[in-house]
Amino acid sequence: MRDRGFLRAVLFLALAGLTLFCSGKGYDLEKIRTRAEAFDREVTLSWYETDNYGRSSRLAEIYQDYEGLFTDPRLIRFVQRKVAEEPIPRERRRLEYLYQYLIEEFAGQKCKELDDRILDIQAQEELDVGGQLVAFRDVDGELFNSSDRQWRRDLYRARGDVTVSKLNPLLFQRLEIQRETCREFGYADYAQFQDQMRSSDFDQLAGLCEELLYRTELIYRELLREAADRVLKLPLQEVRVFDRPRLFRGQSFDEYFPRNRMVPLLQDIFRDMGIDLTQQPNIDLDVEDRPEKEPRPACYMISIPTDIRVLVKPMGGAEDYESLFHEMGHAEHYAHVQVPEYEFRVLGESGVTEAFAFLLENLFMDETFLETKLGMSAEAARSYLRQALLSDLSSLRYYCSLFLFERALHSGEEEPWWRYRDLWERARLTPLSLPQAEMGYLLANEDFYSVNYLEAWLLEAQLRETLRGEFGSCWFADPGAGRFLKRLWALGSEKPVGELAQELGYQGLDAGVLRREIERLYQFAEKGSPHLMTEPVGEVQR
Repeated sequence: MRDRGFLRAVLFLALAGLTLFCSGKGYDLEKIRTRAEAFDREVTLSWYETDNYGRSSRLAEIYQDYEGLFTDPRLIRFVQRKVAEEPIPRERRRLEYLYQYLIEEFAGQKCKELDDRILDIQAQEELDVGGQLVAFRDVDGELFNSSDRQWRRDLYRARGDVTVSKLNPLLFQRLEIQRETCREFGYADYAQFQDQMRSSDFDQLAGLCEELLYRTELIYRELLREAADRVLKLPLQEVRVFDRPRLFRGQSFDEYFPRNRMVPLLQDIFRDMGIDLTQQPNIDLDVEDRPEKEPRPACYMISIPTDIRVLVKPMGGAEDYESLFHEMGHAEHYAHVQVPEYEFRVLGESGVTEAFAFLLENLFMDETFLETKLGMSAEAARSYLRQALLSDLSSLRYYCSLFLFERALHSGEEEPWWRYRDLWERARLTPLSLPQAEMGYLLANEDFYSVNYLEAWLLEAQLRETLRGEFGSCWFADPGAGRFLKRLWALGSEKPVGELAQELGYQGLDAGVLRREIERLYQFAEKGSPHLMTEPVGEVQR
């Protein structure tokens, strides 16, 4: 699969790529779907091999094998016409998912060599920090675990130097290719393309982000100040970007999160919901700690629903548990998909699967779960939830700011690192210099995956409220909840997040349920503190 020769690729293109999809009347959509799924399988397997074993990325090779699928603009325009002509809403949505996918992969074909180089740098680069070699991809783990502030500072600078000199030029080229591709198909830029393709309106989502940033600032500032004093022994105004990962380590709670309990707990929880992980051969869980393994947890859908693989590299503490449960939320979703259509199994809006992942991850932000399953006392749970709420708010506020930044970046704003710095400081209440902003602004870009996370936060809060209402505060120990989730998982991504929210009994996505849950957790952790969600004041001090 890995060592296909150039001659074979040429013969394939000559005999198949130019004629496979095209007939006198148009293109064969079923053949396109079959080839697209085969391509997805190979690309996902390449990512898995790179992240798991540090192998060189094979994206350019794979794109070459499937070049006929992603180099013909007539195919994309054909699917666009089919979308406009399709009268049945479900089939039209299916075609819309395929159309969006083809445009993104049309750009991906042009970016294939860049993506290989970017992935290889991240997987194979080593930083020389004071004579000690550290893998580029291990820096986040070091920043998270190290109590040596100077070491954290030196690591951050070393990674920043590599990012600016080696990654940023490649990432900027990639950005330009995306813009050119979108213009070729009639969109002003990548931001407009994404806005029109997704079910969420970007202006409305931006308003929700602004609201969440505003409404959560006081709580977040208080929790951040408390953690800076407790963990770093620093006043908040002296905390810097390289200090922040350390704030979320939560070592004092490690006794509740031993490594040898992590997988058995996962098995117990799913068993309580009527799901036996030992009887799911379609899910492969890898929790081994290998040097070449990517520390960022991930779920790889090699073939949905028959081959799902989960990688988690333990770093220590509650974060390992949260990461495992998050990725297994994805895995269970995809392992239970029953819709036959390629687009609804593999494509669609990822906010749906992220909501299921957040649902399981956020068990560790549920006081009933902490007390009944981890044996925490009410007082320990309160203390732990302050730390957990800080981490969750940090992520929520970051993705609010990232979405706002990505709209500016992909719309072609000049010198976007200024916007990145301003939004970073607003969201994280930590100063960021312009050189530091230049280190991070392109690496932070996720091509609007931020939208999926934001939709998932909103939908997950509604889903959790529904499960509590249907099955009680211990819903996670009820087989009925498992059956309820299986019905939703079976749909794949057929229904976007807004429709799933309506199926749960809500008018659609909104921030109200999420805000109420944040308030509830804060009240529990504070024993009823009255100063919730009030108007924020103050600025970041540099």
